[in-house]
Amino acid sequence: MNNNKLSFIGLSIIIIFTVSGCQKKPVAGFQTETFSKYIEDEISFTNTTDNGYYFLWDFGDNITSEETNPVHMYKDKG
Repeated sequence: MNNNKLSFIGLSIIIIFTVSGCQKKPVAGFQTETFSKYIEDEISFTNTTDNGYYFLWDFGDNITSEETNPVHMYKDKG
């Protein structure tokens, strides 16, 4: 290989690592509009995550959601 090809390959690798390292890491956060004391009241969750693109909510009762701002209803105490 000549020096031009080696230089191009080396520069390409540096650019790939530089660009891939520029993404900001997500910082998770949320708020609720309602804190209900009653079973089966809907609770709205507002996503306040910075730099997030995909969301997976786990409500702790074997129910999950991939919505950005889900609404959930708990059927049991706890």
